[in-house]
Amino acid sequence: MFCSTVSVPAISLVFFGLLSIVVFLYEWFVLVGHRWGLSSGVIIHSSMVEKFNKAHEKTGSALSYIPVVEYDFEVNGCKYTGDSVFVGKNIKSTNKSSVTDILKKYPEGLSVNVYYHEKNPSISCIEKKLHASSYLFLFLGGSFCLVGALIFSL
Repeated sequence: MFCSTVSVPAISLVFFGLLSIVVFLYEWFVLVGHRWGLSSGVIIHSSMVEKFNKAHEKTGSALSYIPVVEYDFEVNGCKYTGDSVFVGKNIKSTNKSSVTDILKKYPEGLSVNVYYHEKNPSISCIEKKLHASSYLFLFLGGSFCLVGALIFSL
C-alpha cells in the first residue's frame, strides 16, 4: 500500500502557482494569438471609479481605483465602443497615482489608435500590450510552484 506524506500546503502552492501561470498564458495568447486590425478612434469618456472592498478593510487597502476609458471607433462602416486600455482585461489598483497617470494619457476628445480583433471587432484595446499586473501572475505563479516543490521535496 502506498502511503503519502505530501503536505496540503505544498499541493495548494503548486496548484495556485499553476493557476496563476495559466491566467498569464491566457492573456499572452490573447495578445499574440489574434490578428489585430487598426482603426482610429476618439476617447469619449475618461474617469476614475473608486471601489470599496470590505474584505480588505483590515489590511488598509480596502479602496481600489479603476480607470474608465471609453472610445469610439469604426470598422468597415460599423461603429463600436470599447473600454479596454490594455489587452485582456481592465485593471484596478490600490495605487491612485498609477490610475491617474493612465487617465492623463487618455483625456476625452483625444484621437487614438484602436487595435481590434479582426474576427470580432468588439474585442479591442488602445495599448496592444499586457499591463504590468499581468506579469505579476507569472512571477507569483512561478514563485508558488517553486516554494510548493521545495516543501514537497522535504
